[in-house]
Amino acid sequence: MSWTEGDVRLDGATIHYHRRGSGPPVVLAHGVLDDGRCWTRIAEALEPDYDLVAYDARFHGQSDAPEDGQWRGVADFIGVVDALGLDRPSAIGHSLGAATIAGALAGRPDLLGAAVLADPPWREPLLQPGELGGVVGLFREMIGGKSVDEVAALGREMNPTWQASELEPWAESKVRFRGFDAMASVAGNLADDWKVTVAAFRVPVLLVTGGDESKGRIVTPEVAARARALSPSLEVVCFEGAGHNVQRDAYEDFVVAVRDFLARTRSG
Repeated sequence: MSWTEGDVRLDGATIHYHRRGSGPPVVLAHGVLDDGRCWTRIAEALEPDYDLVAYDARFHGQSDAPEDGQWRGVADFIGVVDALGLDRPSAIGHSLGAATIAGALAGRPDLLGAAVLADPPWREPLLQPGELGGVVGLFREMIGGKSVDEVAALGREMNPTWQASELEPWAESKVRFRGFDAMASVAGNLADDWKVTVAAFRVPVLLVTGGDESKGRIVTPEVAARARALSPSLEVVCFEGAGHNVQRDAYEDFVVAVRDFLARTRSG
């Protein structure tokens, strides 16, 4: 099976989405500089049992890059769910996508049935305004002017354990990204206190973390324990050899954990 594609119009922007599979709906929210197609390998594993919707956040992939330069992550996520008429879907998000889903869980408690959050930007001390823009700026310097093949080669060098099929969509998403300047507006949102958000969770949530700091993992064991204490509905699993890209670094373990969680918590 391959992706089908479509668009929804949200708050001045056309948001592109990719869809495949059948069964209870699951919405996939990617991290910064990725796009919906970066979920392809995960989707291939889950599509026999789930209707998967992977959208391109604004400034990413085939979605618009509005001239106002404003990030509307949570609003767009909620808008996609509502526009497609998805009834209390589950959701899986990585990094910025995980933070987006967390915000939707807190702001619209009735929206989702369950969620998987892969290494969201939850830190102690809190992420400060400007930090995300700095990280994205480094990527801009690394990939500026490079072709997809050249970016894929860089990705292979940086992540030698990734499966080869991950590299093409990863590289294409970097070349397509048009949100370097918009990241300044994202930083303020991510600096909000994640503990307030977690305390508002009312549905089952699986927090997936990596144990390898050298690979850029964000959520520490201490932060994960704090999150677990704040939300009785939250479970935590850590894959020791994985870093920030836990769904790629520990693909097989990630899929097993997600399948088990969704099977136990899906709403219909």
